[in-house]
Amino acid sequence: DEHWTWKLAGEALQWARTAVDVHPGRAHLWADLGGVHLRILTDLGGTDHDVGAASKALARASELDPHLPWYWLERARLERLIGNPTEAIRLAKYALAQEPYTARGWLFLSRLELERGNNDLAKAAFAEAEQNVGMRERQGLSDYERELLAVTPERLTTMRKELGLRN
Repeated sequence: DEHWTWKLAGEALQWARTAVDVHPGRAHLWADLGGVHLRILTDLGGTDHDVGAASKALARASELDPHLPWYWLERARLERLIGNPTEAIRLAKYALAQEPYTARGWLFLSRLELERGNNDLAKAAFAEAEQNVGMRERQGLSDYERELLAVTPERLTTMRKELGLRN
């Protein structure tokens, strides 16, 4: 990953906007545009414009492909970032309703619940994440299924420690 600068952010925005202009019906391109604005917010500070633009782009991605969990989870991440934990939890749960095997979604919900002080709910969500990750060893999974079940061991270990769970 190159060091993210305002110059690179500007170029990424230009490319993402052009892609959306050329192919306005492709959800993943709207998600990319929202992702650029999200990265500007997280890495460079961003502005209210980036919040609005990320929200609009991610909402459009969710509208175009409502059954994919990734766009809902990115919207949840944005809501967490701007201080709306209740909406973040609602969106994360919606993503998981669309695709209950999204291990990263369960892990993110665990984080959100832990931040709200809901330790039992956080542990329950973490247990779902671990169960889903364990299914990754099954034979014959599609690339999409592998992506759903993917979580790095480091993220699991970190969350396990934060929840006070043993290995």
